[in-house]
Amino acid sequence: MAMAIGRYHIRRLGLHGVKPGWRRGKSLDNFRQRSPQIQEALFLDDPSGRRLDMADLKSFVTTDEDGTVSGRYNDARLTRNQFRALASNDTGDEPEGVLPSDTTLDPEAFIKLLGPLFADAHKKDILAVLKRCTTFAFTNSALYVRLPSERPDAIVHRIAKGDIHKDLLAEKDKHLYNTYKTGLTVYGASHAAEVEQEQAMIDERAEYLAGFPNIKNYVQDCNNALQTWLRPVRVLPDSPDSPQQNGEQPAGDLRLSLYIGTGPKVNRVDRASFVIPDSSVSKARRIRGKSPVPETALLGMAASASSAPLHPDEQETLVPEIDPDEEVLYVAMGKQVIKKKPFCRFPCAKKGKPRFILKNNLTKTPTGSKAQMKKWKETPYVKNPIKIRVDRLKWKRNLKDFIGVDEDATVKILTEDGLLPDWTRMTCPFCNLGAVSGLQSRGRLTPRYRCRRKACHKFILPQHLHPIFTSTMGPEGHSLALQASALLLRLAGMPLSSIHIVLDINHKALERMEKNLATTRKSFVEREQARMVLGSGKGTKWTEVEADEAVFDKYLIPAEDAPNPDKAMKWDQWLGIVPRGKPSSLLLFRLRSLITHKRAPGPGAVRKDDWVKIANKWLKDRSIILHTDSARSYRSKIRGVLHDAVVHQKKKVLRGGKMVWQPPTFVRLAKHKLPDGRRITVKAGTQVIDRAWRFLK
Repeated sequence: MAMAIGRYHIRRLGLHGVKPGWRRGKSLDNFRQRSPQIQEALFLDDPSGRRLDMADLKSFVTTDEDGTVSGRYNDARLTRNQFRALASNDTGDEPEGVLPSDTTLDPEAFIKLLGPLFADAHKKDILAVLKRCTTFAFTNSALYVRLPSERPDAIVHRIAKGDIHKDLLAEKDKHLYNTYKTGLTVYGASHAAEVEQEQAMIDERAEYLAGFPNIKNYVQDCNNALQTWLRPVRVLPDSPDSPQQNGEQPAGDLRLSLYIGTGPKVNRVDRASFVIPDSSVSKARRIRGKSPVPETALLGMAASASSAPLHPDEQETLVPEIDPDEEVLYVAMGKQVIKKKPFCRFPCAKKGKPRFILKNNLTKTPTGSKAQMKKWKETPYVKNPIKIRVDRLKWKRNLKDFIGVDEDATVKILTEDGLLPDWTRMTCPFCNLGAVSGLQSRGRLTPRYRCRRKACHKFILPQHLHPIFTSTMGPEGHSLALQASALLLRLAGMPLSSIHIVLDINHKALERMEKNLATTRKSFVEREQARMVLGSGKGTKWTEVEADEAVFDKYLIPAEDAPNPDKAMKWDQWLGIVPRGKPSSLLLFRLRSLITHKRAPGPGAVRKDDWVKIANKWLKDRSIILHTDSARSYRSKIRGVLHDAVVHQKKKVLRGGKMVWQPPTFVRLAKHKLPDGRRITVKAGTQVIDRAWRFLK
């Protein structure tokens, strides 16, 4: 279930590069190590009831908002709509007085069954926990299910069909689970089809839930559906003197009540299922009951009433029968709005809610979720992506090429790879007159070149004037093979502290190599960026480009140098522009340093004048579709640029009279109309540039 909900969240939010999963721990303190992710479920497995605080437990099972639970050093954070589960073996004895045919359990007996889990907690605290979660209790005879409810007399379902309480794992999946326990994950032949089926079920229930005004009504509907599935149906034959019914008699005209078992409701005949024939009213049926008149009964109330006598405390309402092909959409102001346009006995509404609902639901073709999902899948985030499998990636060189290799072979390898220059027949860097000879071996020493000019005859090392490799003597001097190994490990992402331990290289030499590598990269980026061009600017080809800013450093400036004594924090902010599908074309611009207050969260977005200056130089008249965040600076009108944005910040909005958090949007579908009249659908977002910032930081 955790994996299914995780897959649903990934598909619903359009997350990229993440997988569903779960994190398991025996205490809440185990969940404080990582930030919560909505697609990762939290599974509290067999915690100690004495150490589990009821306040933390209530916060753990509250999934409709962000929360925290107590940890050893800091609190563990919980995110909204995250799947959370708790499993425990602390249960009481088997409930007594339960018959095999019972479909419910007494609520007090159920709370007694869960008593050891809550230890000495107050009953109100126990009900507060049960209000926020669905509870499953497995015993030797049945499975007991209690849906979320704060009422102490809430119904508890008893399920014994198919011996589901004995084993939840199907026979066809047991061998897969055994393989998983050994550390190997193997999927069955029908895995993809079952995943698709589970997601379809979740979508169906989510759409069904949206049709209820609140959760309580949905829970009540689920309780009724469960009991309808569990309860036995008994059909009695008609008596000889009963009137003949037209058509087939529906099953269950006389049946037992909805709830059968040890619950608070006793067995009685359900009078709501009796059919009272009345030939005088052809399109209406009579409802008798002490309950108030339903709102759906207000449409098309018949003027004639039956002559049958009624009890003074009963109400009679004639409700029109709806065609089985029709589906009720809404009930507004006492009027039913059905999917097929109904017959109007009175003039159609010209204003108000009925007019609004009729106009929007009967004259427009709504776009369903399946169509939206199909459009989402058909629109790629990157048109021509570069797919790289890192687990199958191979470099030309590896560490084995430099282990146990002498200097002559190392120089040959580095020269072939272009990391060392070939000084042969080049001008001598010392005299600038003579030509350099070929590489000469020097035994155990590093091979060298030599100037052929008689007045010079200087030896030239292969790493002479090299920006990274050095020829230093002393403790900081190392062979070319060792320096090449350190460079290879550093390019692979190994930290300097680990390289120092693995290769036993002086830390100062490593720090100097790191500084030289950064300087070399900077020079390369500046040279390549000056030659880059974004977009084509001609024809009908448009290029998708992402832009965003990021902060890499901040520092305090002396009070005497600050223009304002209250503002002493200076920020190092950069702007990045990168085309989608071409990460090598990343453009970086250092923005003006902004001085803010010490406690300011950041320097803010890029200023408009800075952005306009950069955009006019790199994007103007280049046929660019620009994707950014919702900063106002990016809204500037640039000729030849179409702009869309996403809102990365969550905010509170008013929905249904209640303030709720609206989640941030990272990727969404955006439609643009090109100057030639064509329409194009793209995915707006800044995922590529955000990944670049994450790599640089």
